Amino acid sequence: MGRQQLEQALLEEMQTAEQAYHSASAEYKKAMQWHGNVPDHPYGAHVVREAAALERAALERYVEALKAFSDLVIQGRQPSHTP
Repeated sequence: MGRQQLEQALLEEMQTAEQAYHSASAEYKKAMQWHGNVPDHPYGAHVVREAAALERAALERYVEALKAFSDLVIQGRQPSHTP
């Protein structure tokens, strides 16, 4: 895979991860609106915890994808994985 192809693949991976993060963040905010004011209810607490975990995981994927893209574009470093 050439540099331009790799850069494009990493850009697409980063954009996909960004969209997934924004979606997970919106779901977390929705869970907090619906269930955040009832922390003692087991179902509500579970929904909020699950949404928070999904948001954290999506953020981690986004940060990793952003780092891989910026390492290649700014510093010329090859990523540890190929998308």
